[in-house]
Amino acid sequence: MNNKQSWVETWGMSHAPLSLMSFSSRERTFRLIISSAISGERVRIRLCNQYSDNAVAVGRATIAVCDKSGKINDISTVRQILFKGKEEIALNKGEKIISDETEFNVPADSYICADIYIK
Repeated sequence: MNNKQSWVETWGMSHAPLSLMSFSSRERTFRLIISSAISGERVRIRLCNQYSDNAVAVGRATIAVCDKSGKINDISTVRQILFKGKEEIALNKGEKIISDETEFNVPADSYICADIYIK
């Protein structure tokens, strides 16, 4: 039996100059609706500040099972995402980070909402 852990990328936001990191004038929460074709028991998310000229402060990130419109029907599925054990992080220009592993039951053929609060 092979106990080696492997990660599978199930969704990625396309790279574009207009992204959630480029709104530095006001605090905002962005809800990204992810369609997952496969199931899993843990998640990680990757954030990148590639297009902003300034550091970006992430105040909180969560993930939950939702429907295709982004509505969370069962609040017990909401999980907080941490980065190096912290809720809040700052990403300098060009910096990337992958979150800590978060236990989260990802059902196959489901929708998942990632909420990211930008300070």
